[in-house]
Amino acid sequence: MRLQFIDRIKFNSVGMKVFGFYVASMIVIITVMGYLSYDKSAQMMENKIGGMALQNVQQMSKRVDILLEGYEDRSLLVVGNKDIQKQLMGDFMDEKERIQTNNANTAFLSNLVNSRNDMNNIYLLSERGYSYRYSPKESFPVYNSYPNEYFTEAWYQQIRQADGRLVYFGIMPSLIKGPSSEPVFTFGRAQKNMKGRGEIIGVVLYEVDPAEVREILAEIDYDGSGINVMMDDTGQIKGDKGGILLSSKLDIPFKEERQGTLSYSIDGQEMLVVYSQLETNHWRLVGMLRSNDLMKEAMDIRWYMLSLGIVFSCIGILLAIIIASAVHRPLQKMTHAMRRARDGDFNIRIVDKREDEFGYLFTHFNQMVAHIKELINELYVQKLLERDLQLKMLGSQINAHFLYNTLDSVHWIARIHKVDDISTMI
Repeated sequence: MRLQFIDRIKFNSVGMKVFGFYVASMIVIITVMGYLSYDKSAQMMENKIGGMALQNVQQMSKRVDILLEGYEDRSLLVVGNKDIQKQLMGDFMDEKERIQTNNANTAFLSNLVNSRNDMNNIYLLSERGYSYRYSPKESFPVYNSYPNEYFTEAWYQQIRQADGRLVYFGIMPSLIKGPSSEPVFTFGRAQKNMKGRGEIIGVVLYEVDPAEVREILAEIDYDGSGINVMMDDTGQIKGDKGGILLSSKLDIPFKEERQGTLSYSIDGQEMLVVYSQLETNHWRLVGMLRSNDLMKEAMDIRWYMLSLGIVFSCIGILLAIIIASAVHRPLQKMTHAMRRARDGDFNIRIVDKREDEFGYLFTHFNQMVAHIKELINELYVQKLLERDLQLKMLGSQINAHFLYNTLDSVHWIARIHKVDDISTMI
């Protein structure tokens, strides 16, 4: 039954061709529109999310710059303090002056620490053997008896080479040996002899509670799909919200611009990277967002477009069947009538009152068949008349010839019987 139905379908008919062309074109159009819509929506969403993330990073970088500028201002107060220099140089006339200087520095450092209440430790490391540590947990500077062991450290040499400029080390464990292993935000500056030729007499190292920096980095987590880090110009991570990525290094190919966005693969995972360079120390504040999480809405749009494509394809196929049927039925009527006319049935007529092109064809087909029938009838009648005339003419010829033969026979019979009067009369 199924094969018979398939056999009755004429795949080379105009209706099937119209149906196939309509379905194919509709599927192609829906597919192309769906792909372009998804691609464009994904691009727009990525640009929009990237732009919003970049604005957030720029705002965070401004706040970090303000925070670092505050650290720099406080460090300048220490560097420019004469009593701090005197204590680092050990330039005391007597024990009384040493105690007075120590008390003055205690009051000064206490006021400095209490102004922000975020300082953990201040180390005054002298190259002349007079080194101290001040902590808000203690009421006076503590003498450090092991300053010389830090002189060869890389961080100490880095501060010296900066020649008075502030050097940032980021969030890390304390560079100075001590009982606490909690990470701190560390920076330092070389101390010069203001009374002499400006030679370096020591280093002032600051350890600040990193909570404020981490709070800024943790304010925006991109709905759990990203993270913000602070990175130096070598790619070393100097700060993040949880300390997990500290000391990690990322070779992200940043552009020459101070801020921007780019795509980068980290451990096989595609990431959207937004960055903004800090004004204070030229580090970069970097936001890294997982592209898959960002494209969830785009994926939802893709499935939505796919569902719409399937629904509209089904509707289109139904419409294609209706349209193909609307074209195929009048053509089938026309074909059937033409076959009847071909077999000699000129009485066939297409009874279908339509006002479209098929109606025009039906009307003129009926007129054509009727005209052909009239021509056939006229030709048939004409042939009958010609045949009748030919018979009449033949009949007339036969009658004259028969009369001549009869009279000729009478003439010769009369001659035989020597009836000259009859022969002469004929």
